[in-house]
Parts: sequence; structure tokens; C-alpha cells
Amino acid sequence: MINLGALRLPDVEGYEQSYPVHFLAQEFRTDAAGAGRFRGGTGIAYRIEIEAPTVMALRGEGLLTPSGFGAAGGETGRVGEMTVVAADGTVTVPPKYGVMNCGPMQLTVASAAGGGWGDPFARDPADVLRDVRDQVVSAAAAERDYGVAIGRDGRTVDAARTAVLRGARHSWRL
Repeated sequence: MINLGALRLPDVEGYEQSYPVHFLAQEFRTDAAGAGRFRGGTGIAYRIEIEAPTVMALRGEGLLTPSGFGAAGGETGRVGEMTVVAADGTVTVPPKYGVMNCGPMQLTVASAAGGGWGDPFARDPADVLRDVRDQVVSAAAAERDYGVAIGRDGRTVDAARTAVLRGARHSWRL
């Protein structure tokens, strides 16, 4: 579902009707994108139950090693992750490359995330707030990575605290 640098979002209903699979979750990753003035791509996380024996062909660029590097002061995106939980509860981390024969299982995949571009402290606080509201950046990461404090209501930027965070921490980042 993730191939040669392109991420394909599966048509969940179509896949479930065509194959013996059941999607349990499909969402953007939180706190995976490389921080930057222009944030990197979040990557996608999904978890599915595969109800029949299957053969998985694996080619995992970005799996376990970074592939979305930051530029001009931006940070690297998080690595991809994949786990297989067999029907008997055995947990396996598949190899980056190869073929794997599996019985019924639960597959969890988190695609590699993109790197950010530019100084994260230069990102517009309104954009960081939108990222927090969209759940692609946590409030803790907004403070740590962008120097943006989110108000207690979760719907506003605490401008005074943001000014303090950016003033105190920005100078060492340059």
C-alpha cells in the first residue's frame, strides 16, 4: 500500500469487499512529521486484520531508518514501523526486504514521515494550532518543537507563553 515514494490510501470499503481483511484504524500519524517552518508530511498509520493466509512481498525504504530528511533547519521525519501479530499472539517485526508467508494476523503499519523545511520556530502559530486541532501535532510537541503554547481550551494559541518559549529557546536553534 506504500510504494516507491507514493503513499496510497486504500479505499477501505473496497478492500474489505474484495479481500479477506478488516480495517481497524487508518489515520494520519501524530508527532511523526519533521518539524519545520513548513512541516513535513505526517505519514499514515493503519491497523488491519488479515483473515486468511497470505504472502507479503516487502520492500521497506523508510522502515526502521529515516528517509524523510529535513532541510534548511527543518527536522527529519520519523521512521516507518511495521509489526505482525499472528493469530497465536506471536509478534514479528518483518524484515525491510523479502517475502513473508503469514497465516491470519493483525498487521500494523506506520509509513515514514516527511522532513520539515526551515526553522520550526518560524512556523506561523496559527498553522501549529491547526496541526494540533487536526491531531497531527500534539500540544506537547507544539511547545517542544515549535515554541507554540496552546491555550487550555485547546482552540487558541497562548500568545504570551508562546513569546516566552520562542524568545528563550529560539536563540540556541539558529
